[in-house]
Amino acid sequence: MPKKLTRLTRSNWWSELGNSGLSDDLITLLRSIVSDYLNGAMGVRAPDANFITNELLKNHLMEGFMVDNCFFDVVVFAPKSNKGKSKVKGGMRRHRSFYKIVERHPGYNTLTLKDL
Repeated sequence: MPKKLTRLTRSNWWSELGNSGLSDDLITLLRSIVSDYLNGAMGVRAPDANFITNELLKNHLMEGFMVDNCFFDVVVFAPKSNKGKSKVKGGMRRHRSFYKIVERHPGYNTLTLKDL
């Protein structure tokens, strides 16, 4: 059975997520991700990505979601492996994977400049 596409509005997205029927963990995660996007990342730390949250998002948002008439995909930014090369004050630099959302444009692929 196809999953229902999550649809939100910019004016009431917080409440709509709360009433979406999604799990509390997923609602909390989405509130962080959407808030990060809508607030222009001003003072908001993008939520950490890990195996558990990756699976949660894949199971419920593989096809993305909508805010007003725009489609969005959740993307994961993951650090490159540095294999111990970057030391910071005697310790290893801490890296983390994190989530962001990007607007999807039907008929287009998302590429980085390096992909061109």
